[in-house]
Amino acid sequence: MELSYANANKLLCQEFAEMQAIYDSDTEDWYNDGDNNTSYLFYGHEFQPFILRHLKANDRPMLEKIFAFLERLMTCDDYHLINMVGVQICEALYFDNACEDYRGILFEHCGQVTLRSFYDCLPDEDKAAWDGALKPPPSFYERCPGEGTKGWRESEEALAHAHAAYIARQGGAV
Repeated sequence: MELSYANANKLLCQEFAEMQAIYDSDTEDWYNDGDNNTSYLFYGHEFQPFILRHLKANDRPMLEKIFAFLERLMTCDDYHLINMVGVQICEALYFDNACEDYRGILFEHCGQVTLRSFYDCLPDEDKAAWDGALKPPPSFYERCPGEGTKGWRESEEALAHAHAAYIARQGGAV
């Protein structure tokens, strides 16, 4: 299957049977009139907590599988897929206070491109200290100048709409 944003949910479900079961249990929540932005929701609301559970359990075989999968996604040529994984997984895990105690395990399993996404989360003053131990590969923005914000406004608005619809279906306030 092609590594693309349009296939993001299918790729995840193909790789992890547990994600397929979650997806099948409430497909309507992950499908919004053909809008592929629901991948942001599925990865953020379901896959990120799945990863965190395996980090807390120190399930090294599963973590190796998870981070090999993430590295595969992060090294594709599809900006939207890379951005979604960077935002919904890497940034979410990096900034999750519950994850702070597990960052050593997390970084141990990351590939170089995924690790770069975590590196990009660091405040500038912390990057200098990390640079001595790690020279991360170029970020997507450095590899593909000018791609960084192409179509961002449209994607941001569609994502906000999909998120509001998901929250409403869950009975919560938007």
